[in-house]
Amino acid sequence: MPRFSHFADLDGAPSGERCAQVGRTSNFAAINRLEANIYVAALIATYGAPPAGVRVRVVSNHHDFGTYRTVALELDDSLTEEEATAALDYAQEAENGVERWLHAGFTPPIEYGPNGTTRLIASTVEDAVRGALQTTRPTPKGAFFPASSETLHTNLRAAWPEIDVPGAIAA
Repeated sequence: MPRFSHFADLDGAPSGERCAQVGRTSNFAAINRLEANIYVAALIATYGAPPAGVRVRVVSNHHDFGTYRTVALELDDSLTEEEATAALDYAQEAENGVERWLHAGFTPPIEYGPNGTTRLIASTVEDAVRGALQTTRPTPKGAFFPASSETLHTNLRAAWPEIDVPGAIAA
């Protein structure tokens, strides 16, 4: 049975973006949970699905002002040397996170307005992934622009093969 004791906190959203703020954002718990789950998808788009022995998940953090959620990267202690090498390589890359939603092919899923107001652009992870698949899909001639879109699109397609997007590469 895996034992995950090595832990890295990857924040709850891309480092260069506005995000839900405990005590300020209306409907904070729901917005923060959605944003963190979409951030997991952005990390998968950027770095691929985690290899064996790596778990990327949303965790709760308790604070004096309330509970907020971030994305955690956890490593299994019981890996073989070969598995541990692949897991550590992935973890070291993923710890860089994503600076902007667009760098992972995503539109910012939430618009933040004045006085803690929000407007959902994507109301589910699937909506956000569908949008990213549309953004990163190849041209009618099969080319990707920019070239980095191919990796993002391929990683998303592998992780969410059930999401139908016209023009997307078949899963």
